This record gives sequence, structure tokens and C-alpha cells, in this order.
Amino acid sequence: MFGMFYPEFDSDPHPALQTRMQVDLRDLHVHYQDYDREDNPPLLHRKDSLVRPDYPLYERFTHLTRQEENWGLLDNLSRISDRRGWEKCLGAHCAQLQGHRVVWRQDADPYQVKLVKSAMRARQASQNPLPPSSPSHQ
Repeated sequence: MFGMFYPEFDSDPHPALQTRMQVDLRDLHVHYQDYDREDNPPLLHRKDSLVRPDYPLYERFTHLTRQEENWGLLDNLSRISDRRGWEKCLGAHCAQLQGHRVVWRQDADPYQVKLVKSAMRARQASQNPLPPSSPSHQ
């Protein structure tokens, strides 16, 4: 059995893992791992998947996850599992977080923004393909 402690779960869009506890139920051996002093701790993504729809901040968490999916920020979870990887990903996508919202970085290179927007359009088009057009009746 696992337990994870994210002290800033509600307030931080991607809280850092502070402590992880694992209990082996066969012999009740408990193992703790403390990340509190690490400068590159593991981060939590997709918080909406960890709470029920009646959780007070569920809609905020869900909206953030959708935005991050649309931006392509969650395409490679292994690369964004820690703080450095996440910050690198945000930079590559010309993005920053304001609370639980993804916004464009003010200092982003305009050409890079154009590339990111093009990738976003392509992603949306592949997720929402147009229905086949019906033949014209004459």
C-alpha cells in the first residue's frame, strides 16, 4: 500500500511530492522516502484523476488538465515527472502557469509561439476529425 503527501495539493497546480510511504502488508514493514529537501522533487500531474467529481476544486483541476493536453504539455509524462523536466517542457511550449491556467510566456520567441500554435491546431484536428462530407445530390 502506498501513501503520498503533497502539502500544496489544492493551491499548487503541480505540487511537489514531499513524502512517500509504502507499507508491505505481508509483514507490515514501512518504508518512507522524504523529498522535502530535494531541489528537483517529483511533481504531480492530472490532479483531477485523483479526486472525485464532487471535490470542491475538481472543475479547476479538470480545466487545467484539458489545457495542458491541448498544449501538448502532458505528451511525455516521463520527461515531466520532476520539477526540472516540467520547467523545460513549459519553456519549450512557450508556456507558464498562472494559478491553475496555462498562458503564453510574455518573453516567448514569436517564431516558437507560431510553431507551438501550429502543433496545437494539428493536435485538435487529429482529435476532432471532420465528418466525411456527403456527396452532392443533383
